[in-house]
Amino acid sequence: MKTWHLFLLFLAGLVTALICSCSSQYAVPTAVQANHLNQPTPTPTVFSNPSPTPPPPTAVPTPVPTPFPDPWIVDGTSANFNQEVLASPLPVLVVFYATWCPNCTIMDPAAQQFATAEGGKVKVVRVDVDAQSTLSSAYNITGIPTCIFFKNGAETSQQIVGSYGTSTQDETTLVGLFNGL
Repeated sequence: MKTWHLFLLFLAGLVTALICSCSSQYAVPTAVQANHLNQPTPTPTVFSNPSPTPPPPTAVPTPVPTPFPDPWIVDGTSANFNQEVLASPLPVLVVFYATWCPNCTIMDPAAQQFATAEGGKVKVVRVDVDAQSTLSSAYNITGIPTCIFFKNGAETSQQIVGSYGTSTQDETTLVGLFNGL
């Protein structure tokens, strides 16, 4: 019993010491502190806060897909997928992506550059997996970005899942896959 009593007294002393040291560090007015020497209490001094108040949080903008300056790049939806991909006379690169995906932001410029460089020979269709979940399910998309080439209305074995880390490497890979069709 005495051990607990001593331990509690020790803790109380620690807490008191901590409060006293913190109060001087954070500029608590001196009149609040105990005056155990019966000295005249000094006039309270109000100190300013040493650290500035942080600015209020700002809203993080939601990434917006880049508008396509190239006529060979279109957004794919369940409504236009048959027309844009399966019935296309050109080979089609379908890029399954999400706006929140960091690797998709690396692949996007690569796909746009690929469409610009190969314009007239290939079409690029971008499919947002969040907005078009039926299409991503139909093609068993389990990782993004996923790039699949279609030729004569059929899915080919020429595919990329993920990104190589730079748009240049991704574009080079897309060109190689396209040349292998």
